[in-house]
Amino acid sequence: GEENPKAKLPPVLKLKKYLFIAQKYAYMIQSETGSTIGRCERRNISQFVTGADQYFRYLFFNDLNQVVAIIESHTTKAFKEPDASWKVYDYGQNLRGEIKYIVESDSWQIIGPMGEKIAGRDPGDSKTPYQAARRFTVLAADDPEKVLFKIERKGGFKLEIIDEETDPHLAWAFVIGIHRKYFV
Repeated sequence: GEENPKAKLPPVLKLKKYLFIAQKYAYMIQSETGSTIGRCERRNISQFVTGADQYFRYLFFNDLNQVVAIIESHTTKAFKEPDASWKVYDYGQNLRGEIKYIVESDSWQIIGPMGEKIAGRDPGDSKTPYQAARRFTVLAADDPEKVLFKIERKGGFKLEIIDEETDPHLAWAFVIGIHRKYFV
């Protein structure tokens, strides 16, 4: 039979609710009880990469200081530029997918590791700038009735994973994307 992909996840990625508290170049990640369970830090790795203008990596650590996920981008302003795209990896450097923002349609998508669209922002979410940046609902691409996760900006970014099939690496990366796009 098929193995449960969740079984291999580090414990910090198995929760349903998270709070991301943004700092300048870092994020504290808390459980719903308020315990700090992880953090995310931005690193400029341009000096180690040839032929790249700017190259950024966000590293997610659990409370034991182990890397549990990585997001990579070629520019600091990745989510402010047209058709932004950030690649998301797990602790074993396996590509989990990509978070994309497409300017023309003002839409957010999650692309799977094989290049298939697996999720997108609910087109029913408010488009007024203030509301649009405060509440996000992400739906499965193959079933627009199926809510995968929700993010609300309130005292930080509250991430709630609704559907157990949701890859938490991609949900976590989506939070960072929203913050970089609308609030930085």
